[in-house]
Amino acid sequence: MGDRWFLELNCPYCGEHNSDVYYAPTCEFYTHRCDVCDEEFEITPDFCAVRRGKLTEVDKEAAYSMASNRVLLEQIVEGFVSEGG
Repeated sequence: MGDRWFLELNCPYCGEHNSDVYYAPTCEFYTHRCDVCDEEFEITPDFCAVRRGKLTEVDKEAAYSMASNRVLLEQIVEGFVSEGG
């Protein structure tokens, strides 16, 4: 389980404001259905709303890496091991 966010984004289809947009890339929550027009849109790793089909596998991997704190955890483990812990 990694980081999760509640975002406020404008729908890329109708432009309406959506609040409480749940984004959890490590749980594969990359999409949100607009509260107004009911279109489903995707969320990029830099927290932008885009039309369906725009999010790439590279985007998903980047989002997962960011949300999982993988780099930070690797640094902690490396520090622990190098200290003989």
